Amino acid sequence: CLVFLMYFPLWLRAYLTRVWVSPFTLLFMSWRKVNPTTIIDAKIMSVQSGIKDISTRQLEAHYLAEGNVQRVIKALIAAHRANIKLDWNT
Repeated sequence: CLVFLMYFPLWLRAYLTRVWVSPFTLLFMSWRKVNPTTIIDAKIMSVQSGIKDISTRQLEAHYLAEGNVQRVIKALIAAHRANIKLDWNT
């Protein structure tokens, strides 16, 4: 029950912005030492800007590699708005 209360607000925010993530995914992120709020915020920004092909796993991997997830997402959004062909792998 405590786990549910910890992750429910974050899951609800993701759900209301049409970012589909399971509550168990949020729990597993914490077990892997990934900050779920950082990942979900980045995912929300990307989906709301029209970039829907970035998976949660890719964001987690970048976070675990000590990359700046927020900065990369903002760069992808800027490239998307400027009609520059830039994907996650590039």
